Amino acid sequence: MSHAWRRWVVLWTRRERGESLALMRILAGLALLLNVGGVWAGGILDLVWVDVADGGYRHLGDGGARLAWLGGPTRPVIHAVAALALASGVGLVLGWRSRLWALLGGQSLMALAALNPHTKGSYDSLHSNILWLLVLARSDATWSLACRLRTGRWSSALQVPAWPRTLGAVQLAAVYFFTALHKLSAYWMPAGGYAALYFILQQPSWHRWDMSFLAHAFWLTQAITAAVWWWELTFPVALLWLALRARWRSCGGGWRPGMGRLARALLTVDLRRVYALFGLALHAGIWVLLEVGPFSLIIAALYPCLVHPRELRAFFARHRVLRKLTSA
Repeated sequence: MSHAWRRWVVLWTRRERGESLALMRILAGLALLLNVGGVWAGGILDLVWVDVADGGYRHLGDGGARLAWLGGPTRPVIHAVAALALASGVGLVLGWRSRLWALLGGQSLMALAALNPHTKGSYDSLHSNILWLLVLARSDATWSLACRLRTGRWSSALQVPAWPRTLGAVQLAAVYFFTALHKLSAYWMPAGGYAALYFILQQPSWHRWDMSFLAHAFWLTQAITAAVWWWELTFPVALLWLALRARWRSCGGGWRPGMGRLARALLTVDLRRVYALFGLALHAGIWVLLEVGPFSLIIAALYPCLVHPRELRAFFARHRVLRKLTSA
């Protein structure tokens, strides 16, 4: 067996405890509740997802392949599909029959998102990808109702395949990297003076409230614009750091004579943590300042994939309130 093939087999057969996938499942379930529940709670479910013949504002045809056989985008059908999506969100948060709820939630979300191009966001596709990954993953091994029913405890040391977490981390890096590449406006780059965020924060269509006071802090918006664009473009470095650290540990954790200066520098500083903390702060700021739908919570569901379950348990163990939940 060649060395490359052996490493490939290890990648797909490696197992670990399930805390990271469990946190991903919970966040994805909460995002599903927000994504669909926000439309329903806002009183616009019928307006945007029901055909004009049944009370909507535009003609939606037969609703696509997923809804046509149910009778199309009529009020009863849309309410039933939305209710199924919400039930799926609850099922994912509780962690019972998680693969089934992830499948039902993903199909319901795609059926609703495909109805009206005026209301579809790119975050719907990302959310569907995350839910499909949860169909393939064993995400209810711990921190779940399934674990409680199986063991009498909320947490378990059961080992699960690690590759879904790896794919989740790759998905996160891909989202940011290609987002940076698709920001074609010069205002995101030095040629445009890094003015993109300045203009965004002065457009009322994006605001949660008036932010005209930031018109006098152009230098601050420039600095944030530059930081965000370069952070997105270089986010794959976080995955490189994880790969180098895994390789380093597999060799016993010591400095090897052939290890380059760059590798040593990357291993000295936890670049993964730097990128993750910046991203979480960024999305918290987006959530507070801008109206961009449930995007921040959806993408936050992928952040646990950057953290090994061992690290996650150590973090939670340092907090007394969460210690009982995470002990197993």
